[in-house]
Amino acid sequence: MTEPVKNFVCWYQSAVTSVSAVDVHSLSDWLFNAVHHPLRPQRRELRAEGPSRELQWVVEDNVVEALKQDVGPDGYLLIPIFGNAGTGKTHLVKWVHTQC
Repeated sequence: MTEPVKNFVCWYQSAVTSVSAVDVHSLSDWLFNAVHHPLRPQRRELRAEGPSRELQWVVEDNVVEALKQDVGPDGYLLIPIFGNAGTGKTHLVKWVHTQC
């Protein structure tokens, strides 16, 4: 039986960060699209009340479709994206950017 390796560093942080992206935003669009895995976002109307305020499962294409809506009376179309750290907010924004 072989002895386990002890006190040996397999990866230095500088080597890892030189060959991999720390954040999805830093990936080029072509590389991002090559490694993209679809998310399962949820949607909720902010202005709605009652049962329509419940979360609905959607697909990423629904976000792109939502951005094609007419702007509001104030001249803006705002789609806030909420979520805890690591849930894919930046990933979703990057994907939408590559689709537009």
